Amino acid sequence: MIEDTAIFGLSRTGKIDGSLEYPMLIDTQNSSLFSRDGNSLRLYGHKFSFPSTINPDNSEPYVLDSSGEIAMIPDAPMLLQRPPRLVEKIFTLRDLIGYRPLIYMPGIGDPYIIPSLVYLGVSIFDDLFVRARSMEGYLFTPLGMKKTSSPFVEENISFTRNIVEITRHATRNGTLREIVEKFLISGKAVEIVRAADTHFYAEMEKLYPVRTPYVKVNTVMGLERPDLRRYRERVLSRYRKPNGKPVLLILPCTAKKPYFLSATHKRILSAIRNYRRFFHKLVVTSPVGIVPEELEEVYPVSYYDIPTIGQWFEDEKIMIERMLTEYLKVNPYREVVAYVSPDLDFIQDSLPENSHLIMGDIRSSPLLEELKSLFRNVIAPQFRPENQDQRMTRLKSIASFQFGTWILDYLNDMKPVRNYNQEILMRGNSSMLSYNAHMGKFTISKKMGKIFADEGRFTVYIDDFQPTANIYAMGVMDVTSDIRQEDEVVIVHDGEVRGVGIAKMHARAMKELNKGIAVKVRN
Repeated sequence: MIEDTAIFGLSRTGKIDGSLEYPMLIDTQNSSLFSRDGNSLRLYGHKFSFPSTINPDNSEPYVLDSSGEIAMIPDAPMLLQRPPRLVEKIFTLRDLIGYRPLIYMPGIGDPYIIPSLVYLGVSIFDDLFVRARSMEGYLFTPLGMKKTSSPFVEENISFTRNIVEITRHATRNGTLREIVEKFLISGKAVEIVRAADTHFYAEMEKLYPVRTPYVKVNTVMGLERPDLRRYRERVLSRYRKPNGKPVLLILPCTAKKPYFLSATHKRILSAIRNYRRFFHKLVVTSPVGIVPEELEEVYPVSYYDIPTIGQWFEDEKIMIERMLTEYLKVNPYREVVAYVSPDLDFIQDSLPENSHLIMGDIRSSPLLEELKSLFRNVIAPQFRPENQDQRMTRLKSIASFQFGTWILDYLNDMKPVRNYNQEILMRGNSSMLSYNAHMGKFTISKKMGKIFADEGRFTVYIDDFQPTANIYAMGVMDVTSDIRQEDEVVIVHDGEVRGVGIAKMHARAMKELNKGIAVKVRN
């Protein structure tokens, strides 16, 4: 029996039959764990029957064990020679067998590609590859293999087991993507991750958590992380600039986040504080692209870390230029002011004609005076300030980004109330949504949950029981397809809202798995 204890996208960790943890490396010398007899293979009591040869036309895409809990890809070593084909095979296999069975890839237990394969949902490996390389005189090290004169079998197996254990831990704590990128030593591993990011982004986005503990982007490949791409897509599709702000002020990012707490941004905004009602602030940065000021606290904006030296990769430039261009098509302003350092000169082509570009040391007094003069003599005389509830405008922008534009119509009759470290949207005397600045997200009240359920959004339908601390997958009857792991969700039975909480699985896992925590209940 398979029992999942944690999920990260396609990757899962847990136990088989209550004792054997996965992801795992099978000891092929232990006959109680691994045995082969003709065209059958027994893996820890799970029996496979498969052809002795693999047809070139790939007519045997997978073999299920006798219990239907493990799917083996028999031609895995052949597929590994063309990593994009292997990635395609994994996604095709999931469509064929569903999410429940674990995937076993025999003969490719290469420690340098195991993290990338675990990331794609492969749970079982064997040590045949490691033993073969060991007998050829190779020693595995953290920086790659080296040729030796002795067969370091046990050392290499121990090294590989440690890698598997690291992936288990990273799956549990939500840092698997960081581990994968740290271990891109093998060219095949790079191809596997790039193929998943580019060719199968739509599939990965549905499975990837909406937030992780942090975002470390140390390579250009990190720009294509599913959560970063999701952020950029949501800004362009869900976010709309506030009304009554005719001027856009573009600023560069800062090391401190949220940016509004940085000394640099405080100094700039202080210099033009008399004109604050006129302008809307937008930050250009990598790896997220652009950040409207209302979204400075949300994930992944307040959670990323990236090494900077004042120079940009071409991939970063293209990403920022494209995003800024698309944003300005959807959100036009009457005036655009870019107050940036010289390294951001490449954004000029993305700005409308007659934009105001002030470039140089943005912390210098002369440049700040130039910015102030521009607002005093050019910007301010053109516009009359509009009275707006800036607080509510900001909260609406965050809610739209988090849940979608559909929610905006329901917020029109709500009022914001401050309560300690939270801002609560009230309808009459009822609390509907609570914004936690530390988490950069809204939580849903049971009262608001009825609206979500009626709209068929972020809803988990359960069997007839009263949820307490956790809802397990076996109690889930159905879910709406918009749920991603770590989303805020509403728990419903037969039209009755029975609670709210946080999704600990994505929608597909909730529907297809029998074990594991599906929702952590809040109330």
